[in-house]
Amino acid sequence: MTTAPYIDRLQARLAHRPIGVFIPRNHQAEPFCRLLKGTAIVSDRSLLSGGLIEVYYEGNKYGACNLLHFEDKALCAVGRLIQRYPTVAKMWVKPESLKQVGYISVVKLLPMPLPESLKHMHLSAVRKMLPKHLLDAIDPCEEAVCVISEKYDAQYRSWLDVESTSLRDAVSP
Repeated sequence: MTTAPYIDRLQARLAHRPIGVFIPRNHQAEPFCRLLKGTAIVSDRSLLSGGLIEVYYEGNKYGACNLLHFEDKALCAVGRLIQRYPTVAKMWVKPESLKQVGYISVVKLLPMPLPESLKHMHLSAVRKMLPKHLLDAIDPCEEAVCVISEKYDAQYRSWLDVESTSLRDAVSP
């Protein structure tokens, strides 16, 4: 199975400069006070003139059901960064005003084993009979993932409005 052009471009970008996931060090300072709490900020930290870096962000202002988690917002913002998408969801900030809490990576998922009833068949025949969602499980593509390394950091949890000390992964927002 071939990879999507977006994944190819992401891999090429990651080979030269990693893409970080950030939160503001002070969310009450300009320009971060205008962002919604829980907004994911991403950047490859390429310096622009005047010592500023370009960042893209996603806050899910309109409540899209596919952007409920911080990691999903970060991946949405990375799509804009990779495609250099014209958007108002980008800004230029001083690097020291951000705190890195994670990074973006590309992984290839492990394939699902074929059921016993299909093992005797040739793989091309199996591909023709299975629906698309099962085909993807048997022959998975590479996909982008957001890895948060600072899940228990107080500043990160405050930015997400997470009050308890339990894992956020187990709780839906």
